[in-house]
Amino acid sequence: QVIVGDRLAPTTHVIDEQTVLAITPPGTPGIQDVFVTDSGQAGRLKEAFKYEAPVTVDRLVPNYGPLGGGTAVLVKGTGLNEPGAAVRLADIPAQVLEQNQDSLWIETPEASKSGPVPVSVQGASGTTVKPAAYVYVNPDAPEPALLQAIPNSGDVSGGYWVDLILEGISPSSITGVWFGDKQAPGFDNDLNEYVVSVEVPAATAGQVDLRLESEEGDLTLPAGFTFTYKLRIDS
Repeated sequence: QVIVGDRLAPTTHVIDEQTVLAITPPGTPGIQDVFVTDSGQAGRLKEAFKYEAPVTVDRLVPNYGPLGGGTAVLVKGTGLNEPGAAVRLADIPAQVLEQNQDSLWIETPEASKSGPVPVSVQGASGTTVKPAAYVYVNPDAPEPALLQAIPNSGDVSGGYWVDLILEGISPSSITGVWFGDKQAPGFDNDLNEYVVSVEVPAATAGQVDLRLESEEGDLTLPAGFTFTYKLRIDS
């Protein structure tokens, strides 16, 4: 048997008298001792195996910024303190300012056009990509536009809040928000010049258009939000 920390390896295979192949059990980030037992005998190698936290990106704060870049953004997730971690917005490298276990600070690069971009973090344990996690806005946009909902999907039950990123229009002029044919029960259009925070209504599963009613006319983002079901086992 092979034990990593306090957990038994689910599969082991003896290669020769000095080698055992083992599949590691699930663990938590950190260094673990490894034990090998055979015929009443046991061996221990201290601090022999290190579990790395998987690299994940949950969200960015703020999740928008100007085309010119230079915005300090907090990236929240896991496994973000690996030395040499590289962050890209679309395919453009971002400068890493500070790293912590579950977050890092970056400075956004310049972009050529407004709209949502994926954010990727590459570390020693792998690469993760968060689609449409950051939105570039044009402070001098000639036309009003609804650029993105963050997040752009959620449970059919509703009741949670999402950010709608705008440009070329004052959020204070927004008078109503619709998810398909369901009106949002509440929204906050007094946060800043690019964001309307919206309470998501209950709906049926599937993609819907997002529509903003405003004093300057309606704005629509086709297929801008997807309603999904949470995984549930009844019996």
